[in-house]
Amino acid sequence: MRRMLLACLGLAAAALAFAPGEPVAAGTQPVPEPAAPDTTLPAPDPNAPATSLAPPMGPLIVVPAGCAVPAPALAVFTGTVTALDDPDQPTTARFLVDRQLYGDLGPYLIAGETDVLYGEEARFLATGGEYIVGVRSDEATGRLLSTVREQAPLFGGDAVIGLNDGDTECPQLEDPVRTFLAGGDPVDTGVLAPLKGEGDALVWALVKPLLMALVALIALVLLKQAAFAMARSLRESSDLPSGPLPPVSAQHPARPLVRAHPARPPTRGPAQPS
Repeated sequence: MRRMLLACLGLAAAALAFAPGEPVAAGTQPVPEPAAPDTTLPAPDPNAPATSLAPPMGPLIVVPAGCAVPAPALAVFTGTVTALDDPDQPTTARFLVDRQLYGDLGPYLIAGETDVLYGEEARFLATGGEYIVGVRSDEATGRLLSTVREQAPLFGGDAVIGLNDGDTECPQLEDPVRTFLAGGDPVDTGVLAPLKGEGDALVWALVKPLLMALVALIALVLLKQAAFAMARSLRESSDLPSGPLPPVSAQHPARPLVRAHPARPPTRGPAQPS
């Protein structure tokens, strides 16, 4: 009974100690409630100096010493081909620059356009096509250069025994000075790539020699027939008699009249003496 009484008194004291609205007991510090974070952004100061991004700590791909590194591109941009210098054998393409992705074209950009030298590979570009172009400046001519094909290694590359033997593993780095389609795919450089969209011209190129050969054959046949006819007429004219024609017989008009000549008396020799 005594234990039950002590337990009831303990429960009553605990309820009074944690009752809301009661003053905090002396000697205890109240726990402060956390303040809500301030989400307002400060207004930009127009007089503050311009800041730039921190320089990179290093390249994305570390190239060991002794490995070949392609030359960096002067600029990379997306553009549309507006014209080619020669429709038959183009070497230079003019781009309307839509956006510069890397670098700065600087003085090469005139009225939003720039010229890029490709050489014979310019025939793989189509007027009106959109491309991603990486360019560099030629030290000799000062013109912008780019390429469409991937540069293949000479003489078989690593297949040649002893060419690049070594313990260092070099990473495979793509040449940034190259032109791709707008979607990132490589430009089609197949043998029949320049013939796309030239179906009529291709058919005419195949039919034209056949027509010319047929016309020449007909002309030779006509010339041969004309030569034979001329030779026949000359032969017939040479067979005709040159003098006046003999009179025609009444009974046989196709036969000439043959006149009978009077018989000559036989000639007698001189009389022999008796």
